Amino acid sequence: MQKKLLLALLCVPLAHAWLNENGMPIRGSLGNWSSAKTSASDYINGRRDRLEQIAQNNRLSQEDFLEQFTHELDLENFGSDFGRQPELIYYLLAHGRIEALKFLQEKGLNLQGLYEKSEKKLYKPLFHYLTLVDFPDDKKSEMVTFLGPLFKDEWTKADQNGDTMLHVAARIGCPCLTKLALEHGVDINAQNSRGETALHQATTSNSKDVFNILVERTDLSVQDQNGDTPMQCAIKVRNQEKLQALLDLQAPQIKNNKEQTPRDLLHAELKICETTKSADPHEQAACNKELKTLVVLMTMLNNFSIQAKDQELQGAVSRKREKIKKLQQEREQVVAQQLEEEEKEEKELRALLAKKKEEQAQKRENEIVKIDSQTEKENRDLEELETLLSK
Repeated sequence: MQKKLLLALLCVPLAHAWLNENGMPIRGSLGNWSSAKTSASDYINGRRDRLEQIAQNNRLSQEDFLEQFTHELDLENFGSDFGRQPELIYYLLAHGRIEALKFLQEKGLNLQGLYEKSEKKLYKPLFHYLTLVDFPDDKKSEMVTFLGPLFKDEWTKADQNGDTMLHVAARIGCPCLTKLALEHGVDINAQNSRGETALHQATTSNSKDVFNILVERTDLSVQDQNGDTPMQCAIKVRNQEKLQALLDLQAPQIKNNKEQTPRDLLHAELKICETTKSADPHEQAACNKELKTLVVLMTMLNNFSIQAKDQELQGAVSRKREKIKKLQQEREQVVAQQLEEEEKEEKELRALLAKKKEEQAQKRENEIVKIDSQTEKENRDLEELETLLSK
């Protein structure tokens, strides 16, 4: 016991000296272990902050960034200094520093192993975090291309909210991630815990490109937990262009959980807006603007209804004409068949008549031959009688 106590006392000055050298002085002769622990944590956090500042400095070239990054990063003590390595990966992703990720991988950092060791689930360590940041799509595409092979088995899985990569890409409006998610086999009609497909989220987001990618491939009749289809979502966000696209694709106008079709929903929204009055001129102006938008949406639905009725009538006319044409064809077939049968009967009758005539002719011929034979016999008999008479 005394040896252990002596060893502990000898270690204190060594720890004191190391902390002083690294800019974390401990007050007092032996210092306070609690404050030392706090200072060490502050030191590590400070290094993380400096690394993040370097990562987010967009003015640095790739070479300058890597030089400052590697200078600040203690690769030998990377694991012990930073403990939770995902935090470093997070802000490298956040600032699009693909070169740093490649550098760390070259230095032996196993990103796949890092994911497996992380307590957080799918997308939260890498892919999901990637979609939460704001940098150009080509940069995101480059990073996903780099990370994709490492996480090829994770693309089609969902997070705890049921969101797939396609949901997240649609929500933030990232076309490149949307295309990559589809290429990696993510189900375009997959629904999250709120019953939303990626198209539901693309409809309510600001991305026109993602919406255009999804709208022609997704089942437009899928309803979320409120019973809303993408068409009802388009009405709720007052998006004329997306509503028109859905109308052009003849999206089904299904009732939601409130028994509202898209038209019913729009009527309800119009009624609320028409009855809303505000003393604030700015609020009233906003309300009037929204009312105009709703009127435009209603006009679109009315035009679609008129067009739908016109198309229905045109369809009825086309079907009627097709039926008449079919009846005429059937009549022609019946007439042709009747003529064919009559011709066949006539041919058969002619054949029978010819055969009967032939038989009758043959019969007459036979009778003539018989008569001639009898006449010849009679003539012979007559000659014999005459001969006898002459004698």
